[in-house]
Amino acid sequence: TLFATSTLEQNESEDAANTPSNSLHLSEISDDDLDDDDSLHQNPNHRDNGKTRLLYNMASSENCTDDGECDGDISLVEERSVLSLNSNYDGNTNTLRIQAVKKNMLTLTTLAAIGGFLFGYDTGVISGAMPPIQRAFDLNTIQQEIIVSSTVLSAFIASLFGSSLNTIKGRKYTILFASAVFTIGAVNMGIAWSYSSLVIGRIIVGVGIGLASLTTPIYIAEVAEPAMRGTLVTINGLLICFGQFTAGMVDGILDQVDEDNGWRLMLGFAAIPSIIMFIGFLFLPESPRWLVMVGRSDEALQVLLNVRTSDREAMDELKEIEQVCSVMDANVNAAAVNN
Repeated sequence: TLFATSTLEQNESEDAANTPSNSLHLSEISDDDLDDDDSLHQNPNHRDNGKTRLLYNMASSENCTDDGECDGDISLVEERSVLSLNSNYDGNTNTLRIQAVKKNMLTLTTLAAIGGFLFGYDTGVISGAMPPIQRAFDLNTIQQEIIVSSTVLSAFIASLFGSSLNTIKGRKYTILFASAVFTIGAVNMGIAWSYSSLVIGRIIVGVGIGLASLTTPIYIAEVAEPAMRGTLVTINGLLICFGQFTAGMVDGILDQVDEDNGWRLMLGFAAIPSIIMFIGFLFLPESPRWLVMVGRSDEALQVLLNVRTSDREAMDELKEIEQVCSVMDANVNAAAVNN
C-alpha cells in the first residue's frame, strides 16, 4: 500500500470549522487504485510491474467531504531516491528477471571476450602464415621480423593511449572503435598487394588489438555482477589461448588447401569475429561506472537495473560507485592543489 501524505491546515475562523478544507489530505492508495485509471492518472511506463515505489500527492480540492475524501487530482512523482527496496512482485517475475540477467551476462561477456580471442588469434596466426608470405613477396629476414613485430609494437603504443580514450569516450565507444579498426586491418592484410601494404595492415590490426585487450577486461569487470566478475574476466584470458589454438588449426588447414594464397584467408579471417563484436556492441549498454564518472548517474542506474537481479542490488552498487568516484575526484583535486 502506497501513502500520499500531506498536512491539514487549521482555519482560525469559527465559521471555517464546518466547511470543507482546501488543504491537502492524507489518503491511502491501495494496489487496486493503482490500476484504476479513473482515480489515478499515471504514466504506465513508470509502473515497472510494481518494482518501483511511487510517491503520490493528493492535490488540493474544494470538494472535500466531511469524511475527509477529496475529488482532487492525483499527480505522480517518481524519483530515483524512492526506488523500491522491497520487491513486491511474485516469484515468477523474479525468476524471469534472474534468467534475463544471466542471459545478458552471457551475451556481453561473449561479445567482450572476442577481443581476447582476436588478440590470441592474430599473434598466433602469423607463425603459420609467414612461410607462404615470404614466398609471395620474396622477403628477407629483416622484413619478416618487421611484419611479425609491427603488430605487437603498435598494440603496445595503442594501449598507452587507450586509457585516455576510455576515460574520455567510454568503454563501449572504445570497443566499437577497436572493432572497426581491427576489421579494416584484417581486410587490408587479406588483400595486401605488396610488402608495405601488408606491414600497414599489421600496424592497423595492432592498434585494434591494443585498444580491445585493454578495454574488454575493464568493461566486463564493470558491468558483470560482483559474484561473477572473477570468472568472467578469466574467460577473456581463456579466449586469448583459444584464439592462438584456433590460429594454429586454421594455418594448418589452409596451408594444405592453398599453399600459395592460403595466407590471405588466414589473415583475413580475423575480420569475421571483429565484425560480430562491432555489431553486438551496438546493442550493449555503456559501463555504469563510466556513466557515473561523467555525471550520468540516472543512465547508470538504468543499466544496473537491467544487469542486476534486484533493485536493491542495483541501488547499492550505484551508491558504491558514486562514493568511489567522489573519493577519486577528491584525490585528483587535492593532487592538483598540491602541485
